Amino acid sequence: MNYAIIVFVSVLLPMCFLGKILYDFIMEQKAIKKLCKVLFPEGEEQKQEVIAGMRELTSNRFSKEDLLDYYLKIKGLQMLDLHTGGDANVRSFLMQPTKIRLTYRELVKFYELYLNYPQVAGIPMT
Repeated sequence: MNYAIIVFVSVLLPMCFLGKILYDFIMEQKAIKKLCKVLFPEGEEQKQEVIAGMRELTSNRFSKEDLLDYYLKIKGLQMLDLHTGGDANVRSFLMQPTKIRLTYRELVKFYELYLNYPQVAGIPMT
């Protein structure tokens, strides 16, 4: 009986842990897709231009995924209204810390280039 409990717990706990990691990954990917639709209305070409500009800005120190994460979180927080209800996955994604840190000079350039765009009036998160 004791062995059955030990085996059950030793199998169930790792499965729950891996399930949680997989669930978080899937929800993050869904949030990224939704944010890309809002922040890159012209499509994949616009997204690639922004990533290329950020790679040039950072002297290719970071991967494309990390730069996209940074842009989506910073620009998403600027443009989206988090208090209108909306998608919990997007809100959760935006409230997580970015995966990278920019130096002061990179940060100033980033804000000059990307955050001074005029905000589209009233983009609700929903």
